Amino acid sequence: MGCFVYAVLGSSKDISIGPVAIMSLLVSSFALSPVPGNATYAIIVSLVGGAIQVLIGLLNIGESMRIFHSIRQKERRIGKAGREKGEAGRAE
Repeated sequence: MGCFVYAVLGSSKDISIGPVAIMSLLVSSFALSPVPGNATYAIIVSLVGGAIQVLIGLLNIGESMRIFHSIRQKERRIGKAGREKGEAGRAE
């Protein structure tokens, strides 16, 4: 619903728009069963999502993402220092 309100109003601080809303729409279209009242597809989607989360936890992927983030932060600081050094050289 948020996507439609956002499309009409343009912006709102109370509506979260982004990948989550789009994924919700995609999953809801997949989880609709051809048989009314049958929730088999919704259960399968939930189980697969849970299995992926367990796999991420067992493989400790969160820690590797923290490492990648710290590397990215170092690159950003190095790039910023290089830009500041270049700007200081131009000012002289």
